[in-house]
Amino acid sequence: MKRWKLRNRTSILVTLLLAGVLSGCGAKGSGGTNVASSPNSASVEDLEAKMEKAQQEYEAALELQDAPLSDEDFRKTEEERAEIESWMKESAESSPMTEFISVISKEDFVLGNTINEELTSYEGGKIEFKDGSVVTVDYMHFKEGNKLWYSYDYATVLFFDEKMVKIQAETTLDLATFQNSFGMMGGLPDDAVIEELDNGFDIALDPRFVDANIAKFPNEWD
Repeated sequence: MKRWKLRNRTSILVTLLLAGVLSGCGAKGSGGTNVASSPNSASVEDLEAKMEKAQQEYEAALELQDAPLSDEDFRKTEEERAEIESWMKESAESSPMTEFISVISKEDFVLGNTINEELTSYEGGKIEFKDGSVVTVDYMHFKEGNKLWYSYDYATVLFFDEKMVKIQAETTLDLATFQNSFGMMGGLPDDAVIEELDNGFDIALDPRFVDANIAKFPNEWD
C-alpha cells in the first residue's frame, strides 16, 4: 500500500511539473516574448526518466531495509556482540575499584545532592564507638535529593575516608529503586546492614557504623 501511494504521488508530481512548464510557457508567450507554446519534449522525457530512476532507487532501498540478515551477516553480528561483552567483562575484572562496586565518594554525593542548610552538618566531626575508639567523619544533612531524581525527602549521611559509609533517609521508594538512584546498581556490600524504618531506610555500608555500635555522634560532643 505504501509503495502504491508513492507511485501515485510520483505521477501527480510529474503532472504538476508538466502543468507548471506549460503554464510558464503560456505566461511568457502572453508577454510578447517569442516562446514556443508547448514544452520541449526532450526536457519532459528527461524529467520523467529522473523521476522513474528516483522511484526505483527508493523501492530498492525499501526492499533492502526489509530483507533479513544473511547467515554470514548474522554470524558477524553475533561475533561483534560477543567481543563487546567479553571486553566489558575484562574491563570490570581489571578495574582498580574496591571489592564492592557501590562505593560513593563524598565529592560525588555532595555534587549530586542538596545540603540541608536548616540543620547543622559536622565536617571533620568525631564519632566514638562503644569500644572507646574515635574516628573523624563528615556528618551531613541533605534534602530533596538527589538533583537528578527526587529519591528522598531528607537524609543524614556519614562519610569516612571520603566515602559514604552510612545513610539514613526518609523515602517512599523501595530499597532496590532507592539504591539505584544513587548509582549503587552493583549491589550493597555483603556485610552491609539494612534497617527498614517506618518512613525509609537506615543503611550502614560499613557495619562498624550501625547505631548500636556508636556511643557518641558528632552532634553529641560538647
